[in-house]
Amino acid sequence: MTTTIDISLPDRYDMLARKAVNQLTQIISPVELALEHIDALHSDMRASSRGIFLILRGDSGTGKSTFIHTIGLFRNDVETTTFAKDQDVGEALRSLGPTKKKLRVIVFEGREALTDVSKELLEKSIHAINTFVRTPAGELTIVAWPANRDDLATLLASLAMEIGAEALVGLGDPIFRFQGPPKEQFIPIANRTLALLNQGETLHDLGISDERSAQLVTESTTIGVFLAKVR
Repeated sequence: MTTTIDISLPDRYDMLARKAVNQLTQIISPVELALEHIDALHSDMRASSRGIFLILRGDSGTGKSTFIHTIGLFRNDVETTTFAKDQDVGEALRSLGPTKKKLRVIVFEGREALTDVSKELLEKSIHAINTFVRTPAGELTIVAWPANRDDLATLLASLAMEIGAEALVGLGDPIFRFQGPPKEQFIPIANRTLALLNQGETLHDLGISDERSAQLVTESTTIGVFLAKVR
């Protein structure tokens, strides 16, 4: 007879944020390469007195949303503003005034693949973003667009270069390849999440040995896949 153990182990940011209200600092690990890229963009923004458009390409489960929403845990005076899929990009941006923080990150959710949005709407959205980042309201703002697929990321980059060029996306590759936390962090992240949401439980308490944990890490391409395998 198999014994079923009820655990809470979310693998998406919105669910995790609901479960671990005001406790994310105990779970989230910094993704240093991505944070360094944000630092570089922020430095360029301050020097140029305009915002910037960031295409964040990462596979599903790498933690793109978690990263964007928790930059403020690792950098001072940062706010993240989220707009849902049903909100028009231009209208959403025009509703914003200047931020009082050193940096604002805006993310448009639910548009991570070409099936989520038409090319015509993409072009309209990039025009709106290009206009916004040049205004006082957009001066200290990174507008981030997560993408799960190369075709969307490539199309966004092409449109951005055509519409705003370096003034919109900065120098270098307009697509940042987000890898998520390194694999050596998978087990510590799982243990911290389990402990916080399950009265101190760990992988060992669930009957998962060090050897089995290491095997699951090897089999997992992303932190999301690893957490799913643990569940």
